[in-house]
Amino acid sequence: MLSILYACFNIYLGIAGAALTVRRLHDAGLSGLWYYIPLILIVILYIIIYFSSDAYYAFDYKIIEQLGNFAISIFCISVIGFFLCFIFMFFKSVPKQNKWGDSPAIFYEFIPASMKYFTKWLDFKSRSTRSEYWWIYLTLLLILIIEIIINSLIN
Repeated sequence: MLSILYACFNIYLGIAGAALTVRRLHDAGLSGLWYYIPLILIVILYIIIYFSSDAYYAFDYKIIEQLGNFAISIFCISVIGFFLCFIFMFFKSVPKQNKWGDSPAIFYEFIPASMKYFTKWLDFKSRSTRSEYWWIYLTLLLILIIEIIINSLIN
């Protein structure tokens, strides 16, 4: 039961993190495709590797060797794409309205940014400020530390 709850919570955090990243790209005046393309490539690679293995281990290195340059190419393109997204997170906000809405005028502190993250977890169309983005990643780091502590106490 606890593992199902854990999996659901991590899926929730993953969707909310993707929405936050796309909103931050929108605030910098960039399309969400900068995040979607490497994400889709990684998912495709994961599916190919998973279903190519006889034992159904997600990352069987023998399968990666058999796929050869194809798998390495997709992986490298995805890593470069995610790295570019990371660099874009440092870009300044577009100060005026763009096609994703008005510029957020609020500088978020830790608690309001965390509350917005957990309440607007399916909002892929608006904008998020740099402060909101980085406060959320501090929140996620704290959640990860709590998860590690709970897992170590249970096991």
